[in-house]
Amino acid sequence: MERRVITDPTDPTQFNLDYIATCLHREGCLEPGARPVDFHLERIGADNSTGYRVRLIYEGTGAGAPDSLFLKLCGGGAFGRSEVDYYTKDYAGKRGVPIPKCYDACYKDMSYHLLLEDLTNTHRNHWDVEPTLAFGKAAARALARLHSYGWGADRLAALGYRVVDEWQLGRYLAQVRTGFEPLLEALRGGSDFSSSAVAADVFERHPDAMARRLSSGGPFALIHGDVNPGNILTRHDGRTDDIYFIDRQPFDWSLQSWIGPSDLSYMMVLWWKPERRRALEIDVLREYYDSLLAFGVSDYSWERTLSDYRLSALQCFYVAASWCVDPEERIKMRWLWSSQLERAGAFYRDWGCEGPL
Repeated sequence: MERRVITDPTDPTQFNLDYIATCLHREGCLEPGARPVDFHLERIGADNSTGYRVRLIYEGTGAGAPDSLFLKLCGGGAFGRSEVDYYTKDYAGKRGVPIPKCYDACYKDMSYHLLLEDLTNTHRNHWDVEPTLAFGKAAARALARLHSYGWGADRLAALGYRVVDEWQLGRYLAQVRTGFEPLLEALRGGSDFSSSAVAADVFERHPDAMARRLSSGGPFALIHGDVNPGNILTRHDGRTDDIYFIDRQPFDWSLQSWIGPSDLSYMMVLWWKPERRRALEIDVLREYYDSLLAFGVSDYSWERTLSDYRLSALQCFYVAASWCVDPEERIKMRWLWSSQLERAGAFYRDWGCEGPL
């Protein structure tokens, strides 16, 4: 069936019945004679995009036609086309990928839309949900699955990505470095001198440690980069065998290929309470490593997994610093970056990071 042309991917008025029917027919969701006859857009709040739940009404519908879809509109060019590629190219045809089904996508002039499977009735994100070992292991297996498909130079190249190089790492460090001094200045104005000293130590020594890891030659993988609780979906009934990762939206300075455990350190160090992280992290990392082996990764050791986790966990200090680049955001988001800094500091002490990195 001929594809309808969307001239402005951020204009919801262009998402009409003909377009919806085209997408559903193309994906084999409509039986002969079935067609959508009406739809309703229900606005859903989001920080960096506009979302709509698209409720559908059919005539002559059959099994397999979705009752609703999720429409995401993103304009302004802040994130490039990475999310479109995430849903349509990078894992196309791959088995067991923990990503919602995509019915259509369009990227044009630094803006895009995605028409996705609507998981509202079955899944929830993980804000305000205490992580369990079962959840951590499920997330580790799913991340290992994602990483395995973009693991190493050959698989990265096949997906159209290059292995991280000195220029990319330098651009990343230059961006986060602009937040170092504002963060330290903000800390000096408070009473937590230990956090200030720890952060200063990391900012001084850690970039060289990242450069040494880069020069080691890998292996590196295509990473998600933002595994926060809002981007992890699991079932309302508590089952952990059906997990999804959404919203891969890196900035142009972000590292898109890097060490695989960085996605796990982002998930556990930044967002889990330190006592929960301490109790679960080794078991979660072991599940990740064993899953990589099961998915065909053979050039990685358990010792490298642990050292990469330790190295990437200290990048959590950079996440806190990135909130401090903009003066207004530094004040407005202090409630968040100060918590992230505290959790990163707990990891620093737990893993003996005052020693060699």
